[in-house]
Amino acid sequence: DGANVTMGGILAKVKLQTTRRGDRMAFVTLEDLEGIVEVVVYPETYQKSKGIIMEDMPVMVMGRTAANEGEPRIVANEVFSLDEAPQRLTCAVHIKLVTAGLEEPLLKKLASLISSHSGRCDLYLHLVTPREGEVTVKAGAKNKVEPSEALVQAAEELLGEETIWFSARQGGR
Repeated sequence: DGANVTMGGILAKVKLQTTRRGDRMAFVTLEDLEGIVEVVVYPETYQKSKGIIMEDMPVMVMGRTAANEGEPRIVANEVFSLDEAPQRLTCAVHIKLVTAGLEEPLLKKLASLISSHSGRCDLYLHLVTPREGEVTVKAGAKNKVEPSEALVQAAEELLGEETIWFSARQGGR
């Protein structure tokens, strides 16, 4: 009870209510592959996200857990589109490189790719070596990158599929 959580899912049900003060709020059912949870969206949060609070909308919810007669629910602090999740939640970008056969022209292209997507997120290089296995190196502060679909596409075109991924801080912040 009271833990900060970040969850993604589909808004299966949306029930709007008007408070005594005349403000709109919502009770929504968020559904994912694991199950469902009730989410309470109080007026201030509802006002900021009312454009996406509708049934069948994929969303991310950040908030805190609260027990309601033994049933868990979430009191939302933020509700935003699933499309915004990479931008809003990512704090690190990871790139896997197999060192066997790695040559300088590829490294130069990767360096150019990184510099053309500079941004706010830490970059980690996961070097897969024949002898040592995987070694992870955090790139310097000058090599921070911005997570985007364009970065993913360019990296996978250069290095192959499933060679880049994003990670978020615990709790999504």
